[in-house]
Amino acid sequence: MSTIINLSADEYDNFLKCLTELKDICDDVDIRGGFVRQRSNSQTSVFEINLNPIIGEVDIPLSDIKQKIDILKLFTGRETSIELEDDEFSFSDEISSIKFKNPSLEFMNNKYMTIEDRDGIFLIDENLLILEDNLTTTITERVKVVTQSFNSVAVQVEFFGETAILSAKTQSKDQTAKLVQNITMNIPIENSYSNLPTNLFMIDHDTNIEFKMFKENENDITVNKLSTTIRDVDVTMYSRSSIITEVEEDNDVPF
Repeated sequence: MSTIINLSADEYDNFLKCLTELKDICDDVDIRGGFVRQRSNSQTSVFEINLNPIIGEVDIPLSDIKQKIDILKLFTGRETSIELEDDEFSFSDEISSIKFKNPSLEFMNNKYMTIEDRDGIFLIDENLLILEDNLTTTITERVKVVTQSFNSVAVQVEFFGETAILSAKTQSKDQTAKLVQNITMNIPIENSYSNLPTNLFMIDHDTNIEFKMFKENENDITVNKLSTTIRDVDVTMYSRSSIITEVEEDNDVPF
């Protein structure tokens, strides 16, 4: 038994835009029940995209997404149908149809994460909100350009008691950038910093990114949550990082 999803040209382009934003962050995009919820290739962050308003509660396992994006772009700007069968799925318009066999899920690098798995990793306590800020597209574009120019793998949040700044540095520290200054702290932290993976700032977004940083209870670890939209689609990103006070080190927290 097959399921057919008929998308208008705008709906298809929105769907494709979301997939395209992940192509340099994830090898695969495993859609389950209309949601993408998976780790990045670097294992430093989790991306959650709610595609339900476009495609409904369906499963579409897209392996090797970078290669498939080039194919799926052939339907850009056209009414497109997605047909899902037991072991394959296809994309088609009135001219062409392209069919893919379902990949073996165990061999996909970026596996679907349940809500329970997500909540077990990212322990968010609203009472332990360290800071929050709205990041405009202007700010995130500056973050992209600066971190790529600096060849940085992380963006730093530096804590100075009542305020914090968002910054980036080259590895040799001969170049630095203060990207956002005077962020108000809800929980004062003195002379420390925490690193955020740059991939959290790489997606093109259409509304401000609501950036919230929480403290894990009894641990010197931050839980970072960034929420925004790609067109009309809700996107949430998560990461964890250590609060470092003295010796600089790689502070990605594995999960």
